[in-house]
Amino acid sequence: MLTLLPEHLERLSWSADRLREERTKRLRALVALAKERSSWHRQRLADFDERTLDEDDLADLPVMDKSQMMENFDRIVTDRRVTLVAANEHIAGLRNDAYFLGDLHAVASGGSSGVRGVFVWDWDGWAVVRLVALRQQLKDRLSDPELASKMPWMGQVSPSFLYATAVIDILGGLGVVLPSITRIKPGLTVLAALGCVALQGCAIVFHVSRGEAANTPFNFVLIALALFVAWGRRTKAPIQRRARDPMLPSTRW
Repeated sequence: MLTLLPEHLERLSWSADRLREERTKRLRALVALAKERSSWHRQRLADFDERTLDEDDLADLPVMDKSQMMENFDRIVTDRRVTLVAANEHIAGLRNDAYFLGDLHAVASGGSSGVRGVFVWDWDGWAVVRLVALRQQLKDRLSDPELASKMPWMGQVSPSFLYATAVIDILGGLGVVLPSITRIKPGLTVLAALGCVALQGCAIVFHVSRGEAANTPFNFVLIALALFVAWGRRTKAPIQRRARDPMLPSTRW
């Protein structure tokens, strides 16, 4: 995901013409893939030439709702390994987070709309969805004048470096907190805490190399806290793995 971050942040500054060009490119690629690999979409989209489609044609494309998707699941998916039966069996058998078929995430909705949905994501697709949700928030935060005045180095490094460190910080914090809350893969808490120690060590080296040693006391505090968490969750108060939840088949992914 980190490798995709600079590109996604750059898109926030694209012109209207550049955005339209990208949307058209992605639309044509999506329709071409659907026609090539999905027998259901191939039939529905037979009258559309993906080579000439643009966003003005979106209203003319047939709409697929959740009921249609679930009724025709095996004919819709573009990965021949994936079937509805296999995806449901994977979700029902989950004891902790695990890949479906080795490289996919299978997600099930709760069915509150009246139709339970099953959705399968590859890694790139899932990363893009998360980045689309986070990129504007991340840019706004890192562009905050008050924050920049307190940390002038943020305006003196490349945007890619700045955004990458921000994402690593966020992931480290989530890695420490989420396993404790969910009791899923609790060993990740120790690894995430040790990763935070390494991250803060790198931050100390970075600031000292810039003559900013006065800015490092807080980094040492964070190292001490992260080491305490790693020690505590490793030996003193390890997290117990959560027992199987009867709601897992419809909510876990």
